[in-house]
Amino acid sequence: MKSLRNNNYRRSFDETDRDLSEMSDKSSILKCLPDFVPQKTDKSNIMTEGMMSVLTHHLPMNYRLLPWHLLYSIERDGYSHHTFFDKVARQCAYVLLVRDSLNHVFGAFLSQTIKNRSVYTGDGDCFVFTFHDDEDLEVFGSTGRNSKFQFTDDEFIIIGGASDDNGRAAIVISDRFTRGHSSPCVTFDNSILCGNSEDEKYKGDDT
Repeated sequence: MKSLRNNNYRRSFDETDRDLSEMSDKSSILKCLPDFVPQKTDKSNIMTEGMMSVLTHHLPMNYRLLPWHLLYSIERDGYSHHTFFDKVARQCAYVLLVRDSLNHVFGAFLSQTIKNRSVYTGDGDCFVFTFHDDEDLEVFGSTGRNSKFQFTDDEFIIIGGASDDNGRAAIVISDRFTRGHSSPCVTFDNSILCGNSEDEKYKGDDT
């Protein structure tokens, strides 16, 4: 879990953001981006500098130049939900990264403070993403059709959802961060994000 520190963040994507995210040729995105890698205080076991550079250009403008801080990692911090909530408290925006057992990397940008409470929070600046072939990034922004952006409690991290509570979400992390599933959902109109695109389930390798 990466944090991007800025307490004055409230905005939606500008026109440039939407143009980039809607490009059908992912390689053309990489060609037009300047060579910029944000500063980071800790090394990520999931994200390379190339991945970070590409993802940075899809963040809200107020966060693109800020340093990244590693708040929580299974490898470093273990599997405790109590530790997770303690580590991520007092931040206002996050990049959630998941690497599954197939070595596929996907995640979400979360726009509001993560708290242990069984209600949905977040706003239209949230988005989900998945990487293809290392640094080719596919981003799915808010559709505006519901407000089920981010949900966290003692059992689940849920990103996105359906209007009829049928359990289909863009990202679900459960079983102490070791398992989950990814499904198309109304919130982001996304495809399956994890490496196993047939049965939607994944086994977590690191978060």
